[in-house]
Amino acid sequence: MFSHATNVNTNNRLLLFDTKDLGKELRTFGMLVVLDQIWNRITANRKLGKRTWLYIDEIQLLFPNDYSANYFFELWSRARKWGAIPTGITQNVETCLMSDYARRMLSNSDFILMLNQATNDRNELAHLLNISEKQLKYVTNSNPGDGLLFAGNAIVPFVDKFPDQTELYKMMTTKIEDLNSYNKFA
Repeated sequence: MFSHATNVNTNNRLLLFDTKDLGKELRTFGMLVVLDQIWNRITANRKLGKRTWLYIDEIQLLFPNDYSANYFFELWSRARKWGAIPTGITQNVETCLMSDYARRMLSNSDFILMLNQATNDRNELAHLLNISEKQLKYVTNSNPGDGLLFAGNAIVPFVDKFPDQTELYKMMTTKIEDLNSYNKFA
């Protein structure tokens, strides 16, 4: 599977790695191959004077495996110095918080956007990120679009009432009921 030349142009401006179909036996090796490919891209872009935007959806999936967690932690720690902007995305904060690597990454991040949080996650994050009780109200049973923004040393509460009758909303929504009502996939 990994010993052949790829049929994907890895020089494309946008590159997506999908590891969901890797079996348990290949997952560790596959994740290391993907992370190595990402690091190679970051270093190549640095030589060209280009920034690399790295988005990791379902980031919690990297941490249960010690090999990928360690490699990813090192990548995350060095990325900014090499001109990359890593962004981790998850709805499973509790899984991330079980990992020492993830905790260290979160506590060392200059930018965090936090939306509604479950009780256990909220309490752990409040302790880890020094969030006051008053600030926690913005991530406690909050409406979609409400939350806290961490930028450097500042914690900014926000309320975003994004209009849902716009073309932009139709393109960005992840709510399945909205997708059906807009007949996007009909």
